[in-house]
Amino acid sequence: MTGLHVSLPCHLGLDAWAPAARQAADCNVFLPDVEEEQIADERVSCYNCQYRRWAADGICCLATGD
Repeated sequence: MTGLHVSLPCHLGLDAWAPAARQAADCNVFLPDVEEEQIADERVSCYNCQYRRWAADGICCLATGD
C-alpha cells in the first residue's frame, strides 16, 4: 500500500479517547471499521478504524506505506 499517512503515532493507550479522535480527524486514510467493532462514541476515532490493532496496553495503527 502506498501513499498512506504515516506520521501518526503507532501506539495509543487504552484510554486515549480525545487524542484518538483528533488523530483520526487528521488522518487521510481513516476507514471506519464495521459497526460491531466500533467502541468509541466519536465515529471518527482511531479506536473505530479498520487499520487499528489491539495490543496489551493500547492500540497500534497499521496504516503504513512504502
